[in-house]
Amino acid sequence: MIKFNKVLLVDDDEVSNFITTEILNTINLADTILVASNGQEALDLIGQVTDDKAGQNDKDCPDLIFLDLNMPVMDGFEFLEACEPCNKNKLNVVVLTSSTNPKDIEETRKFSQVKGYLSKPLTADKVEKAIQNI
Repeated sequence: MIKFNKVLLVDDDEVSNFITTEILNTINLADTILVASNGQEALDLIGQVTDDKAGQNDKDCPDLIFLDLNMPVMDGFEFLEACEPCNKNKLNVVVLTSSTNPKDIEETRKFSQVKGYLSKPLTADKVEKAIQNI
């Protein structure tokens, strides 16, 4: 399985983040796992690691983002919309959500950075299938 430098979890559910982190650590998917509790925190974090003025560059951007759709402050769709016009870092997003609404699935397909759609809970098998699309 591919190993990533950085993976970002964007989810307001602490239990889900704990479980997902444990699974990703167990399968040794990434050197670093970052967590944001909503889309705005994720944008801020991505902005920090890609801000050339701070001495960073695109190689510091997360290689993979697991994104929930239903969150306070900025939900997953708003995050995707904010990233779409300036997807200069070629973000790879896998939606990881409890929503099985066909409308949500169809809506995420409109965003170039979305590489997969998984339902919670995450499993090692789901991760392996999702990263094949990246």
